[in-house]
Amino acid sequence: MKTIKFAVILILIFLLKTEFLLGDTKNNPWIQFTSYPNKSNYELCTKMINDSLYGPYKTNDYGERINTPTHHNLIDKRDIYKRFLKQVREINPYAVELAIQLFPLTDGAASEELFGEVGMIVTVKPEFFLSMIEKYKIKDKGTIENMVASLPIDEFVDDLDKRIKEINERIIALKKVEKISLIRLRDQCIDILSDYLNKLREIEMEEGS
Repeated sequence: MKTIKFAVILILIFLLKTEFLLGDTKNNPWIQFTSYPNKSNYELCTKMINDSLYGPYKTNDYGERINTPTHHNLIDKRDIYKRFLKQVREINPYAVELAIQLFPLTDGAASEELFGEVGMIVTVKPEFFLSMIEKYKIKDKGTIENMVASLPIDEFVDDLDKRIKEINERIIALKKVEKISLIRLRDQCIDILSDYLNKLREIEMEEGS
């Protein structure tokens, strides 16, 4: 009998821990989206983002919103956030759009991870990448710089040659975009990457001397 009671307690602890880490599956659209990234789940996540951006939630000393539903259901849930970032890396169109919508709600490591995954789109689908900036009417230079030049830290931080190679490949990819409406934006992104590439090569020369 004691063994059965102990087993039941362990199961309850496991269930509570799972609930704490993942949240309520039925009420968390991000769990649904990371399992089934379709239009209906995308719309539910977009609705939550908009509520988090414009609802009556607290802000910190930097004016950043905190303790919103998006934080509780996605950003603060490490396992769910990692699955979502994987979908961005795979260039799921819905995930990419959600990533861009999430920019104002992320900061610190979460923001760096998000921008890093969005940046990896450039080499694979440069025209799609530019079209997302155009679609969301992103004009802020700092945001565009973060989008086009960010790299996943875990993969690139200790490898200067790899960073140089990736940035150079992004420039090459962007130069292939010929859609007239994207030319100015394309050139802006190429300039940003070229400046960054020059800085990386300066570091390479200093380390080699």
